[in-house]
Amino acid sequence: MRVFGKFDDLDVEDIPWCYPSVNTTGGSSTGSGFFSVPKLDSIVNVRFYNGNLYHPEYLNNQHISDDFIDQISDSYEGAHGIIYDTEEDLKLYYTRDDGWMQSYQDSVISIRPDNSIFMEYANGMVMHIKKSMISLGQEDKSSEPATLGDKNADALNAITDEVRSLAQLLVTYATAQTSVVSSLAIHSPLAGALTQMNTEAASILTKIPKIKSIDIPATKSKKVTLD
Repeated sequence: MRVFGKFDDLDVEDIPWCYPSVNTTGGSSTGSGFFSVPKLDSIVNVRFYNGNLYHPEYLNNQHISDDFIDQISDSYEGAHGIIYDTEEDLKLYYTRDDGWMQSYQDSVISIRPDNSIFMEYANGMVMHIKKSMISLGQEDKSSEPATLGDKNADALNAITDEVRSLAQLLVTYATAQTSVVSSLAIHSPLAGALTQMNTEAASILTKIPKIKSIDIPATKSKKVTLD
């Protein structure tokens, strides 16, 4: 790091290494958890540890980033910037207009002035938590309501049980009536219809165990839970 008035005439390889002056943020017994490398060609404040020219320490940038100034220009009062690194595409800041914003590349998490929480993944997937609802898929409100997995499964199982009972009644009825109509020639045209009813109702009964044990449980998400 070239210090004006100190290292002006030195070749780059002869300039003493400049160390960061760190604070007590986070970290452990071995040192601070705070660290940020100045960008190339940025201007920083420097001091010399115990006056030693061979031990310079950089403290902070002399100027605020032009990009960050542009970002907060419409909501300057009350603004705070934690990180605004356009080269790494990493930003954490607050303004009264935007609320708390944090983003990395194309993914965003924000707490807005209305206290809603907005999250957007880089591929456009969205989650928006508002006072009275949670929207998955798009901002404000998704196109369809969510379904509660257990309650949905209970409802489907109840419907399936009713269908099974009805199918069993049809099988019993068709079986009984087939024996009646087969003994009277005048009723013989009904025999075919009753046989078909018996066959189809019996087919429904064979499908219901799979529906209850596999198909209905498969409607429950293994990755998303709702209350």
